[in-house]
Amino acid sequence: MPSSLALIREAYTDPTRRGRAAAVWAAGGAVASATGPVVGGAATLAGWRLIFIINLPVGVVALALLARTARSPHRPVPFDVIGQITAVVAMGALTFAAIEAGDAGPPTRPAPPAESSTPAASSAAPWPSPSSAPSSPTARGSCPACARAC
Repeated sequence: MPSSLALIREAYTDPTRRGRAAAVWAAGGAVASATGPVVGGAATLAGWRLIFIINLPVGVVALALLARTARSPHRPVPFDVIGQITAVVAMGALTFAAIEAGDAGPPTRPAPPAESSTPAASSAAPWPSPSSAPSSPTARGSCPACARAC
């Protein structure tokens, strides 16, 4: 959203035309905010998967309009195919991870090893023993409420 406003500022140098473009941008956002839940709710009556298909015609129209626009006269930059593919793969991976994390639950930390009677074994343990845990509030952090919670 903020980048689209930056594009409006870059595309319209005349303050009057820039104001009109920002008004159209705001009206489009308001219409989308008002109609999105209603159209999405109506689409779920036919099937919940339909809400994902709604984006296809919107995307095609956006690409068609984008193809008709001229490149920026100030900074002509070619389309970054590799960057776009990387972004799509990264967002897909994050979405997949979020979905799978919901099914798997939070990660669990393995239980600390049992205390040994030898000093070498107890000093090699990756977890601190309860006796070596910090006990003062300043060692745990500067927040007194956090120190009480710990």
